[in-house]
Amino acid sequence: IMGGLEYAFKDMIMIRGGYAWEKGITNGDDRSNADKGFTGGVTVQLPLNKKGSTIGVDYGLRLTESFDNTHSIGIRLNL
Repeated sequence: IMGGLEYAFKDMIMIRGGYAWEKGITNGDDRSNADKGFTGGVTVQLPLNKKGSTIGVDYGLRLTESFDNTHSIGIRLNL
């Protein structure tokens, strides 16, 4: 079971949080993967022109047991 929320401020800053639940997620011995359940992220997006093109930087975090958490960074260009 997975769920999440996102809040956007002026379509320029987006903050996300979520949780992925599975049986045994809170016990490392019973967990079937490295994820601990909590996820989060933020996006900063800026307009490039009046046509709606944007550039954005995304950051994501997934809490994990074995890998000391997983961080993701990406750059988006919407033309």
